[in-house]
Amino acid sequence: MEYYILEEASDTNETGSAYPQVAGMSPGYDFSAPNSIHRLNGDRLPDFEPALDRIMLDKEARLTDVVSTVLSAFGFLASHRLKLLLERFRMPLHKFHTSKIEHRGKIRDDYFWFHPVGNLSKYVDYEKTAFFARDDFNNRERLLISSLKEIDEHRPTLGHTKRIVCERLIFVDNYKIDLDLFEIGGFDFRTYVSPKLRDKLISDKITGIELTPVNFI
Repeated sequence: MEYYILEEASDTNETGSAYPQVAGMSPGYDFSAPNSIHRLNGDRLPDFEPALDRIMLDKEARLTDVVSTVLSAFGFLASHRLKLLLERFRMPLHKFHTSKIEHRGKIRDDYFWFHPVGNLSKYVDYEKTAFFARDDFNNRERLLISSLKEIDEHRPTLGHTKRIVCERLIFVDNYKIDLDLFEIGGFDFRTYVSPKLRDKLISDKITGIELTPVNFI
């Protein structure tokens, strides 16, 4: 089955010239606080409500349904319109955290931090999956991997110019993905969507996104 990588768009007519669109949090934001956005985790939902009451957009940014940001690696900033759309599909465990955006002097309270958790890395058949160390010039070196732990052990040996990729992802015992949005996790933290969700994102003209087909799953 074909899936699609869902990413934040950059430098388009929709998003404006600023990337990321979010310039940061309001002045004085405490990133070390127990309810900071930096406390979000990819493996579990928080037992607190993250402080997201003033997210500052760059003055050159335009508002889109997905707003690009580097505030956290876990989740993304989504409009209320996108929230309603996603809630109609098969999602992993998740939460929409209430947030506020300041854009050109106006406060918007119709955005949410979409925070999915969990991954599929425990279902991967590592010995059958083809892993490679690849550099920016697409030079590849086959890696013999038998577990997620071995991937973690390989990373320090690759330096800053190579990353671990896979050409064909094999799941154990013919595991079937039953979600319309998910992450592989462990070694791949990109967001994947099903063809059904991809078609709806396009037909509803959801802005601020890029969708790239993949065929290795």
